[in-house]
Amino acid sequence: MKIYPSQLHKTLAQHKTPHIFLLYGDEPVVLTDLIKQIRLTNAKEGYQQRSRCDIDEHFDGTMLTQQLHTRSLFSDKEHIEIYLQKASLDPTQANHLINALAISSDHKRILMIAPHQLDRKQQTSKWFRHIDQQGIIIQAATPPPYTMPTWLNHYVQHQQLSLTPAAKRLLLQQCEGDLLAIQQSVQCLHLLHHPNTVTENHVKALPRYQTRFDCFQLLQAIAQAEPDRIMCILEQLQQQNTPFLIVLHWIAYQIRQLWHIQILPPEKRTKQALLALQIWPSRQHMLIRASQRLSSIQLDQALTHLQQLDQHYKSQASVKLWTHLTHICLNLSGIPNLLEMGFAPCHVSK
Repeated sequence: MKIYPSQLHKTLAQHKTPHIFLLYGDEPVVLTDLIKQIRLTNAKEGYQQRSRCDIDEHFDGTMLTQQLHTRSLFSDKEHIEIYLQKASLDPTQANHLINALAISSDHKRILMIAPHQLDRKQQTSKWFRHIDQQGIIIQAATPPPYTMPTWLNHYVQHQQLSLTPAAKRLLLQQCEGDLLAIQQSVQCLHLLHHPNTVTENHVKALPRYQTRFDCFQLLQAIAQAEPDRIMCILEQLQQQNTPFLIVLHWIAYQIRQLWHIQILPPEKRTKQALLALQIWPSRQHMLIRASQRLSSIQLDQALTHLQQLDQHYKSQASVKLWTHLTHICLNLSGIPNLLEMGFAPCHVSK
């Protein structure tokens, strides 16, 4: 059965959750949200163990069939994710997949993910029709304009944030249907105003820095080791009275992404694996190179310094916050010693 992304929450709330889902589409924000919902529901229902299978040129259907037949040694229930890496399947692979999907077990939940669009041929194939009959199919596409308010309502509820109707209308107008921009704006509003209700005036304060993505230009400059650009962007952010915590939050977020990339073995740094870390395709190559340039020690030190600045900010200590933040960003860009440039180290008692 095919459903819309907005219907998934109601479907998962039913008494019996379907044992197989197929998600496909090239809208990463929607796709990531759907995956999170299904994973969370399965985990709550006892499917704690998660395994993965990739359907690519080296796909072995017999291994997938055996995995679906075999009970795990660690858990009675298992959540299995099948990633369709190819735009289309050859007949042998399709037959293997059909045989595997025909195995129905209360101890296995299957989440099949195709992070791209499926053409008409694939949507009329036997394996696709089997899932349509036995499970749930959802296309992760950008919502049409008339459904955007519904999508926003769902997302702000998920973030446990309250917006007035006027604030929602203004946010949709400012972001012009860009889901990533909406997501980032809501996250910023949550950081600044939760648990209070967000008003139209709060949203009006965002466009000066959010809709131009100045913060994310800063992240790009850090990843690409551009010290001059880093200083220029930070100076502009400060002049625009950009909330300090917003900038600090996103720098810390990117550092954690780099750390997660580093702990992935090189052979597992696939587009889909990085997408699962919420690293979109346009940024994946850039962040992989940055993770290779920076050491884990550098990342740990930068994150520690950011945490110290966060403590200074919240305690209203007399500290040059933007100066120390510049120091951290420039260190990440490859300038190891800034004391000669007039920067003082940030000391916090532990």
